[in-house]
Amino acid sequence: MFVVCELDYVGGGGGYMTLMLLICYNSTMTSLILASHGMFADGMKQASQMIFGDQPWLYTCHIETGESPQSLQKRAQEIIDSLPKDEQILVLCDLFAGSPFNVFQNLFTDYKHRMAIVTGVNLPSLLEVSSAAPNTKTAVELAKFVLENYQSGIKTIPEIDIGKKTDHLRGVGHTGQKVQSKPIYDGVHHWDIAFIRIDSRLLHGQVAMTWTKAVKPDRIVVVSDSVAKDELRRSFVKQAGPPGVTVNVVPVSKFAEVYPDARFSGTRTFLLFEKPQDLEQAIIQTQERFNMKVSPLEINIGTMAHAEGKIMLTKSIAVDNEDIRSVKDMISMGYNFEVRQVPSDNKQDLMKIVKEKEGK
Repeated sequence: MFVVCELDYVGGGGGYMTLMLLICYNSTMTSLILASHGMFADGMKQASQMIFGDQPWLYTCHIETGESPQSLQKRAQEIIDSLPKDEQILVLCDLFAGSPFNVFQNLFTDYKHRMAIVTGVNLPSLLEVSSAAPNTKTAVELAKFVLENYQSGIKTIPEIDIGKKTDHLRGVGHTGQKVQSKPIYDGVHHWDIAFIRIDSRLLHGQVAMTWTKAVKPDRIVVVSDSVAKDELRRSFVKQAGPPGVTVNVVPVSKFAEVYPDARFSGTRTFLLFEKPQDLEQAIIQTQERFNMKVSPLEINIGTMAHAEGKIMLTKSIAVDNEDIRSVKDMISMGYNFEVRQVPSDNKQDLMKIVKEKEGK
């Protein structure tokens, strides 16, 4: 807020001098945090400051390839802790269901009285919100302003009429299949598993945006005991599903129970596991219970986050002895493991990478 005051001063000779006093202060404030994959947030901040000048209330928080969400959450918490305790916070994320969004969604429960989150940020929307942030009372009010002005920053040449939808370009589709209430075990049919991936970040941007388009599943099933019993994590995962794809979270034992259910034989499914040990148990329990092998036999590994006691195999995969044991046991059962973060990456054999690491 700017206040201009005119002060009349009577000089010694009886003349008058008018003094202009300019006072600048912020009566309200909402800080902004840009959260992104890679350096996208830093680049947007730099672009914004080229236009508006220094913006000390604009912060960035990004995740690098192979970095764990826990380390990103630590940096996010440090930014929040550095702000005044009554400061409103608007988080602008690059992608819904990506790791940056998931991290701040985890934090939202503790700061919902002063925080709002907007996803899909672009430079025009950032510039709009940057101009309004210094004089906005609440983060929710500022988030509403972003929504009202977001689309105005998107233009096309030539101008395009968006009356006709282009959903066919999404590359995914839901069958809308309804199943009967009672399971059917005929010893022949089972779930149509199109793809199996181990990813410590589970359903995040790479899975929702790239792998889903490549695999074209009707259903994504996260198989994890820890997520299934955590109501908050379970709800976050289910909210992260891409349009047209059903998302389920089940414990390992439940997967082993329903895999041979003929009701799901027409459902093209994408399986997600948080760690190799969960997949190993799913395979073992299914085999022991129904004498049926989980297929396909090729397993994709995307990200295995670094933690204490683990060594880095690649920039995105960290393992310990228990991870390697589990993988070797599954290889002995006929499975093989390929490393790719996104579909366009060249396939790499996991055990070849392990042997090369051990040979150094």
